[in-house]
Amino acid sequence: HALLPADGADGAAWSREALEALCVRAAASFAARRQARDCGGAVADAVAYLNGHFREKVLLQELAERFRLSPVYFGQQFKKATGYPFHDYVHRLRIDEARKLLRRTDMKMSAIASALGYHDTDYFTGKFKAFTGELPSAYKNKTKGEGHADR
Repeated sequence: HALLPADGADGAAWSREALEALCVRAAASFAARRQARDCGGAVADAVAYLNGHFREKVLLQELAERFRLSPVYFGQQFKKATGYPFHDYVHRLRIDEARKLLRRTDMKMSAIASALGYHDTDYFTGKFKAFTGELPSAYKNKTKGEGHADR
């Protein structure tokens, strides 16, 4: 084996190449474990941040920079950990909140869209339909007659 001591005896002298190879492998393994741990913590921190700030403009690039990770790598790890691409996760949080607002308030669609960080009501309507299968107005009308315990 290439990483065994030069003379094959335990504790004997190691060749320079074997020691260098061992150090490189150990450093790479340590760096990979640290990066995975850091990224896992970064994803958990990002999810916590998003849960409190989804109404604001939140960019994957900015969160990746905050955690000193490449945006591509961070996006891949975010999807791996949450099951959703970053932007879909943000939209899901917003649409879940929109459903609550539609059930519990008499806010106009434009006010709900604006409160959730959508600057265009039509875009909000399209996202709502994409995630729920129905228009926000239809959802609101459907839930008006139902007695929801979470109102």
